[in-house]
Amino acid sequence: MTNILTEDLERINEANFIPWEDLRGRTIFITGATGLIGKNLVKALHYVNKLRRLRVKLLLLVRDPDQAKSIFDGFLDDDTISF
Repeated sequence: MTNILTEDLERINEANFIPWEDLRGRTIFITGATGLIGKNLVKALHYVNKLRRLRVKLLLLVRDPDQAKSIFDGFLDDDTISF
């Protein structure tokens, strides 16, 4: 991850107006996960999920699972993300 991306993700994690605890143990279904917005949403949720240990599962709807696996390669180290 780049330093800029890491800084952005940390700012998202520190956002007090987002009710992170409401997501604890939930499953979030994201469509268009390999698009510009979806990709960044997945990265942000995954980052916060790991830091806060929220046990959130991300279920991603994608057109091309191989492309998605290459995009999220560094994020597939646990069972948080599934396609």
